[in-house]
Amino acid sequence: MGDHADERAARLRRARAAAAGIAARRRAADCRYLAQLPDTDNVLALVSYVVRARRSVEATVLRADVAAGLSLLDFIEDEADRLRLLLLRDVAPVAGISRRELAEWKGVTVAGIEALLRRLESRVEHGDAKDEKVLRARRRRARRDARWRARHATAVRRIAAALVTRAALLTGLPSATEYGMPVADRLEELAAELEGCPPGTVPPPSLVVWLWNVWDAVTASPGPLPDEDGLVAAVTEGGRLRADYRAQVEER
Repeated sequence: MGDHADERAARLRRARAAAAGIAARRRAADCRYLAQLPDTDNVLALVSYVVRARRSVEATVLRADVAAGLSLLDFIEDEADRLRLLLLRDVAPVAGISRRELAEWKGVTVAGIEALLRRLESRVEHGDAKDEKVLRARRRRARRDARWRARHATAVRRIAAALVTRAALLTGLPSATEYGMPVADRLEELAAELEGCPPGTVPPPSLVVWLWNVWDAVTASPGPLPDEDGLVAAVTEGGRLRADYRAQVEER
């Protein structure tokens, strides 16, 4: 998560502001198509509305709406790439869909699918940043992350397994419903990642992401953890590993 989650949250805030701006300007202008103004959550319909109602407002309003509409479409494009990558790389294997099948569906070769995955990973991970300093910093972080996962592979699997096997204790915590995604769903994702990471292999970035996802939710729970079945010890060890990851990967 880290930098990418922060960037996505910032893009979402900008998109919401752009949508709200279109609606506010149209209401203030009292344009004759106001009754057809879509809800701001329906982004494509909102941009389509700007196109259809382009002659109902003065030029200054329309200029601002064009800029906002382009910003919204950029956000949709970024989200489409992110979801396309997740479907191809993460969801398709769970469904038993091979690269060959994906290639047939997309009308390309297997090599074409692999090239598409590389392009999507590059775009989703690095965006359209033109600043070489930003790109270099992101690459350095990715290398630190890879080295950290290799050094701590055994500890990552051990703590992930400790949390997954204590799911009955964790899903009963208040944080199971108060902090967005339920802990039970987070644990299910972590368990799936753990299953695909046998001993002796380096945990993939997604396993570490879900480990922190579960750990953060559990430790955000108000009140003490159940002192049963070694849960407190497992969470404490996870906290030390989390702190090391922040120091070695996220904060450098």
